[in-house]
Amino acid sequence: MYFRSCDHGRPLSVSAENRPPRRDSSDGAFGARSSAAGPKDRDMRDAVAVVFTVRNARAVLPLSLRAARRLVPAPSRIALHDDGSDDGAPELAACDSPGIEIVRLPASGGPSRGRNLAIESSPERYVLLLDGDASPEAGALSELLAAAGRTAAAVTLPRILTQEGGLQHGPAHLSWAALPRFRGWWGDAASTREDAGYSAGGGTAMLIDRRLLPQGVFFDENFGFRLEDADFLYRVALAGGRVAFAPRAAVVHLNPNLTRERAGEVAYPAEKMALQSCNRRLLALKSFSAVTLFLTLPLQAAVEAVTAVLAAREGVLGAYASGWVRTLRALPSMMRARRRIQEGRRAGDFSLLTFNLPSLRPSVLSRMLIW
Repeated sequence: MYFRSCDHGRPLSVSAENRPPRRDSSDGAFGARSSAAGPKDRDMRDAVAVVFTVRNARAVLPLSLRAARRLVPAPSRIALHDDGSDDGAPELAACDSPGIEIVRLPASGGPSRGRNLAIESSPERYVLLLDGDASPEAGALSELLAAAGRTAAAVTLPRILTQEGGLQHGPAHLSWAALPRFRGWWGDAASTREDAGYSAGGGTAMLIDRRLLPQGVFFDENFGFRLEDADFLYRVALAGGRVAFAPRAAVVHLNPNLTRERAGEVAYPAEKMALQSCNRRLLALKSFSAVTLFLTLPLQAAVEAVTAVLAAREGVLGAYASGWVRTLRALPSMMRARRRIQEGRRAGDFSLLTFNLPSLRPSVLSRMLIW
C-alpha cells in the first residue's frame, strides 16, 4: 500500500505484498528475453536500477542516497528495500529523495530477501545492489558496466573501501596473494586483474546482469547475515555464470565499527562468530562434491581450529559452539539445497578450490596479532 510523507504529495512506498506479480521465465534472471520486445523493453535493455537493501541505516543513509544520485550514467531508478527498520530509515529516505521507490518488507534477519526481490522483479537489465551504508564514487557505475561488458559477467564487483581509504573487499579481502596490498606494504589495489572472480566478493555492493545470471540462482534467504554473499557467488560460478572484479570501481563502506573491529579495538561480535562458523560449513557442504569434502578434511579441521582459537581469544567460544548447533539444525534444508545445486552445476570443484577461506582471511587472522 502506498503512503505519503514529508508533504511531497506523491506515493513513496509500496508494501511487498502489493508488489507486481513475479516475472516469468521469459525475462531477466530466469532466462533470455523474448525477441519480440516492445519499445519500453528495448529502453530498459541496458538501463540500471540502483537498489539499496536497508535495516536501521538512518545515520548514514542520506550520504549513500546522495552518492547514488551522483552516479554516471544516471540510474533509471533508485529504490530502497527495507528489511524491517525501526529507526525511521525509510521515512528519512522518503524525505531525502522524493520519488524514491520504497518497499517495506517484514524483518527477515538478513538482506537476501530484498536483494532477491530486486533481481527478480526489476524491469532493468542491470541492478546495482547496495547496502544502506554503501557510498559509491561517481564513476563506479561506469567502471562496473565497462568491466561487465568486457567479461560478459553475470556479477561484477567493485573495490570496497573503509572510510579511511583502506581496502575492505577486493581480492585482498579473501586472498593471501594480495596480503601485501591488504597490509599496505606495497602495490595498488586498482591494478588487480578483473578475473579475480568470486574471491573478490562482498555483498556491500555488486552489479547484477539479469540477462546473464544463471537461471534459478538467488541469495539463500536461510543464510541471514554473514557469508550469504560468498554463497551466492559460489553458486553463480557453479551454475556457469561469470563473476568479474572491476578494480577501478570504488565504493566506500560507511561503517566505522568494521575498522575498529578489524583493528581489535572492539570485541568480535558473538552473533557474527556464530553465523560465520555455521554458514561457512553450509556453504562448503552445498557447493563441493563428496570426494572434495573428504579430501579437504585436514584443511577444514585447520579452519575449525583457527576459528575456535579466535573465538576463545575474543571471549565468544560459546557463540562458536552455538554455530555448530545451528549447522546441525540446518542440515535437512541444506541437503535439499545441495541436491538442486549439484544437479544444475556446470563447473567443477577445481575452479572453486581456494585457500581464500573466510576463517583464514587476513582480515580475521590479523586480529590474532600474528603479523
